[in-house]
Amino acid sequence: MDSAIIIESDPREETMRHVASPLMAEGGAIREALIFCRSRGLHPCRLESNYSQLIKAINRKEPILELHGVL
Repeated sequence: MDSAIIIESDPREETMRHVASPLMAEGGAIREALIFCRSRGLHPCRLESNYSQLIKAINRKEPILELHGVL
């Protein structure tokens, strides 16, 4: 039986910090999700996003200059 853990951000959360762009915010969220999965031994993991530019770059293993150091 497959299992899943769903992690969603809460827009009411006050720990959000200012980021330069939506791309940076989404990249940071993906990074945190990967760290969470790895720390709990969840392999493989599936991440979903509606930010198509970011998903295409990840799937193609293309660097995004704006996300250097984030992903």
